[in-house]
Amino acid sequence: MFSIISLNICFTRHTIIKDRTFNKVTH
Repeated sequence: MFSIISLNICFTRHTIIKDRTFNKVTH
């Protein structure tokens, strides 16, 4: 259970970083 939550947080962070990078490239 804990590992699933940790993985989810990691994935969310990665997605946010990707989103920021994409926004930087776009704008």
